This record gives sequence, structure tokens and C-alpha cells, in this order.
Amino acid sequence: MNKEQKSILALVRSLTDELLFYSDRFIAVGKEDFHDLLITGRLKVTEPKPLFLANGTPQTRSSRRGKELYARTIDLLDEGVIGAFNLTSQSKQRIDAAIDQLGATHLRLYSSRDGIHIVLFDVRRFEPEYRLKRKYEVLAVTDTISSQASYKFSTAILARSFRRVPAAAYTATVSPNGIVQFRNAAQIAYALPDDARDVLFISWQTPGPTKEWLPVNRWRIDRMANVAAFDTTKTVNIYDKIMPGRTVQVYYSTIPNDLSNNTDDFATVTGLPETSRDVITLGAAYRLLSYLDTGRINLSSAEADINDNKLPSTAGASASKYIFALYQQRLMEESNKLQDRFPIRVHYSR
Repeated sequence: MNKEQKSILALVRSLTDELLFYSDRFIAVGKEDFHDLLITGRLKVTEPKPLFLANGTPQTRSSRRGKELYARTIDLLDEGVIGAFNLTSQSKQRIDAAIDQLGATHLRLYSSRDGIHIVLFDVRRFEPEYRLKRKYEVLAVTDTISSQASYKFSTAILARSFRRVPAAAYTATVSPNGIVQFRNAAQIAYALPDDARDVLFISWQTPGPTKEWLPVNRWRIDRMANVAAFDTTKTVNIYDKIMPGRTVQVYYSTIPNDLSNNTDDFATVTGLPETSRDVITLGAAYRLLSYLDTGRINLSSAEADINDNKLPSTAGASASKYIFALYQQRLMEESNKLQDRFPIRVHYSR
């Protein structure tokens, strides 16, 4: 065992009988008293072969058992998300104190139209032989931990397992199979390239076999980001409940690059679609034609008067107006194409 593996074993030894190091993960299965507890995390050093420990002792011929545990764990955790909420360190401590005060054995998490709620209760108090002969007795404590609606669900956790989760900030997610995952609070601010002008659309990939990309509806651009922290002046803050570790895709607009050489490929260098090439040409042409009449004026020679009689003095201006009309028409067509391809999505900034 390396130093990292020994450190992880020391942290989880009191909670687990089985510990697996495989690939880039470690997986710890809770003891009998914590049978609903599963601890997973990422390894800094990848383990090419499964290393399976029972009661802290490496097991021989653990490859098959380790691979089975790894596959079963990934299947359990990769079931998608039907509910999510943030749990602050203060909220975690408050729930822990309520568990101790009530002597609760279980936590129930459930959703309604009003949000996500938590119920603390002692299951023994609902059994007649254990109930105290009191006129008034507290059987359960209920609180709302999120006002954001989600899919309908109801699941329970052992209170003693929840108490062993360290007090910290977490992003919690609920899967369709009833598993609740507590992850360290996820990062919400991400650096954007300096040339980014605006964010058009953000989506994230859901887990599981569907490979679906869901839209992000709550985000905000910060155009005055701290350069020392992000190495850029622009960031995007994402406020949606996204499962940590998933891929996020950001579409943004930028200013086209300049063409500097005759051999430059238009689409590759500028970033514009090839169909917009004539828009650039028409835009340059109407601007150049607007100066044609000025260049033809020469009041100091008789030849200039004769030449001016052949062409009206406003011929350049007329041609410029005609080309400008074509330019505006083509510009609108290309603009509509881009808007159809990247439509503006309604989002919330808070």
C-alpha cells in the first residue's frame, strides 16, 4: 500500500469492513451498523489492479471481488438525478444537534410542490411497546431544506450514518434508486477566454446510458473577474443544481479574427461560416465606392470638366448605395442563419 492508500484507510477504518482501491477511485462499504453508508472518492495515483481490503487486511485473489464491487458501485451511483439541494456546514451541524436532541434513528427526505423536506424521527417511538406514557410527545421534527421543486421522491437514511458525515458544505443529490449522495460543494465560477463577448447557451451531460445534455437555466457572466484568481477578466457563474464531475458545455460568441495574408483560409482564420465570405466583400466594396466621387474631382484642369460630363458626379455614391443595400440584405440572411443555429436561450442570472 502506498502513502495515499494508508491515509484513506486510517480515515475510514472505523466505518468500513471492506475497502477497494481500483482505477482512479476508492470505495469503502459501511459496517453492519452503517450498512447504508458508502464512501467513495478520487485517487491521485491510479491503481491498475484492484486492491481489496477486508478489515484493513489486503486480500489475495481480490481481483474478481474488487471488480464486482467496483461495477456494482458505479451502477448504483450512475442512476441520474431526480432531486438536488445544497447543504451548508451550519445546516449540517443544526441537523446533527436535532438528531441528538430527539434521539432520532432515521432521516426521511421527500419532495413536494413546495420543495425538498427532511424529517427526523425515532422509529422506536412508533412501536407501542417502546412508547412513553405521555400526553404530549415529540415523534418527529420536519424542516424544509430547499424551496426548489424536483421530481417526486421519498427515501430514508440511518441517522447514525448521517452523523458520521463530516460537517462541511455539500451538494446533495437524490437518485431514482433512492440513494442520496453528499459531495463536497462544487465550484460554480469558471474562466472564459478573454475574447468571449457573450454566452449563448450552457448545457451539461447527465449520467447514465441516455447521454442526454440538459440546458442550464441559471447563470451569469462576470466581465470584471479577478485576474489573479482566474487568469482572465471574464468568468461564468453557474447556479443550476448540476451533479459534480459532469461535463459542462458553454457556447459563446467572439469577435472574428482578422485576415492578414492572401493565403489565409477565410473560415479557419476568421471563425465565420464560409457562406458569409461575400458579406465581407460587399462591406468593403460599399465603403470604398463612397470615396470614388471625391477622387475624381479636380477643379484645376479643363480635362476634369470633360471627364465629369461623361459620368455624373454622384455615380460613386449611387453605386455605393446599391452595394450597401446588397450588403445589408446578405448580412441579415447570415445573421438569421446564426440565430437559427444558436438561438438566444432565456435564462436567469440569479
